[in-house]
Amino acid sequence: MKTKMNAMVIMAFFAACGTPKQENTTEETATTEVAAEPVNEKDEVVEAYIKVKDALVATDMESTKNAAEALHHTVMSDESLKSLADATMAVAQGEDIEAQRVAFQTLTAEFISYAKTSNPSVKLYVQFCPMAFDNTGANWVSTSSEIRNPYFGDKMLKCGRVDEEI
Repeated sequence: MKTKMNAMVIMAFFAACGTPKQENTTEETATTEVAAEPVNEKDEVVEAYIKVKDALVATDMESTKNAAEALHHTVMSDESLKSLADATMAVAQGEDIEAQRVAFQTLTAEFISYAKTSNPSVKLYVQFCPMAFDNTGANWVSTSSEIRNPYFGDKMLKCGRVDEEI
């Protein structure tokens, strides 16, 4: 009887000692999983592109340059995004706001290709202004269906339409 009692005490002791250790392990695992969760790089690219578009809507050459440089910095480390990175530098190096807008047309084409393959977590709207570039038209992307035209800024702020959702 004493042997059974001692065995039960020892088992209870080990069970009691083992429980906190399991909880610690679970907490450490949960902490590690949260810490290991990757930053959503595709959303960073989207946010950086939108800042370029918004700076053009505001007809702000310096902000456009800074936003394009930030977008370039975001994408430059990924070799598969080289054409997107090159297009951002063309916007940043534009000599005036009109040159930046011309380069933005190429940047947008690259960004649309990127967005369609990367599956960002936000809904994107491909918008189109038929009057841009002497009525040849040009696209841009927005996170809102509301038209804010980066090719004309406040001159024709609401000129355009939504052509596609990504």
